[in-house]
Amino acid sequence: MSDERGAPFDVAACRAHLRTRQEQEYRVRETRRQAALQSVCVAARSVLPRFPRVRRAYLFSSVLRPGSMRSTSDVDVAIEGGLTAEEYFALWRELESAATGWLIDLVAFYLHNLYCAFEDIFQRVAEVFGNQLSDQAGWHAELLRRMTLDIEGLRPRLLSEQAYDSLDELRRFRHLFRRAYRLRLDAERLALTRRKAQALEQIYRADVERFLAFLDSLVQAGE
Repeated sequence: MSDERGAPFDVAACRAHLRTRQEQEYRVRETRRQAALQSVCVAARSVLPRFPRVRRAYLFSSVLRPGSMRSTSDVDVAIEGGLTAEEYFALWRELESAATGWLIDLVAFYLHNLYCAFEDIFQRVAEVFGNQLSDQAGWHAELLRRMTLDIEGLRPRLLSEQAYDSLDELRRFRHLFRRAYRLRLDAERLALTRRKAQALEQIYRADVERFLAFLDSLVQAGE
């Protein structure tokens, strides 16, 4: 075989060169994976005992596949447990802080359970203020929407439009996750939902504190 100039083309040499490059890339990715695995395991042993509600935590995806961790890969951690939204955010921050230099992604279970934690609050509000839903079709979406309503003479809105936007994405992701549990979730969708969760962390507390102030005023008025 020859190239376009007619010079002999050494196929065996090309194959050997390609194999060498692949082996070098594998070693680099595997070194990165081993470093991430060690760092995150040490971080988990340090951080998780401070969160007694965590029932189980485990790694998945590229950090467990030899030679699969690229420079753009993060460390995927699944968390199971009845954590509150505040606890989830705190756990996320502390794991990333402890595993210096590694991006921790508490995806899938985290995002699923995060919305469940918020929805529990919304259900309690609906029960206390007589906003129960009689139509069970699409009640998850309707319950969330009702938390944006300012009902005169009854209660103020619980959620701002910004918080609603982030939570609605989490709600839709939870719906997808429950129906695609055994499938590979789309990376772009995961990234979008993760960004919405990060945005929510910056705004949800003000909404909740405003509503708590309203509840405090009811208590004081009844005394």
